[in-house]
Amino acid sequence: MTTLAGDLAATVLTLVGLVVTAGGAVLAAWAALKANNPKLRLGYRLHSSAELLADHGSSGLSVTHNGTALTSPHVASVQIVNQGRRDIVSAMFHNGDPVEFDLGEPILALLGTESSPSSSHAPSATVSGSKLLVPPSHVRRKQRITYTVLLDGPVAGLGTRHSLVNVDVREAGSDDKLGCTGWLIFGVLTALAVTLVGIAFTMILPNAWVAWLQDLDNRMG
Repeated sequence: MTTLAGDLAATVLTLVGLVVTAGGAVLAAWAALKANNPKLRLGYRLHSSAELLADHGSSGLSVTHNGTALTSPHVASVQIVNQGRRDIVSAMFHNGDPVEFDLGEPILALLGTESSPSSSHAPSATVSGSKLLVPPSHVRRKQRITYTVLLDGPVAGLGTRHSLVNVDVREAGSDDKLGCTGWLIFGVLTALAVTLVGIAFTMILPNAWVAWLQDLDNRMG
């Protein structure tokens, strides 16, 4: 019976080893797939919004645009950032459609455009009604672009509409996920943990398994 117990223990250990090895391989392959196929992501947000005459309502100051005095002049900044691991290129703009950012209030003028880093070219933009339009452009990895506009009223919100291909467009800072490096580290650590558990299991199991079978044999005998 001792020989039988040893054979059964060896068989179980072999199966456990195969499961642990297969599990570690699957986890490592999955992490590598996530790391090598990063999702493109374009983040956006309302960076700032301020009323120009908030502290000077009774001082006689006024703001005009094309000769017309504004009743509630506001300056707002819309910021977009390539949060992915690869560049976003013009070919990803389906049918050449621009990305639209709707501020809910007519935009009177585009006051300025800034790019960070400054060595990267900032995509041009135009305005149409309440929308800021960013045409097909090359946005480098981690590049941040800020558009500053003039409105005659507070920003009602920031909506977006786009037809980018294979690019996830979302409000910056929401539901961030692990990047490529994060997935790779996660996979390696998980595979290592599974391997260590398997090693510990194979070190503890033989004696316990054989002792249990021997005890069972004694009770039956």
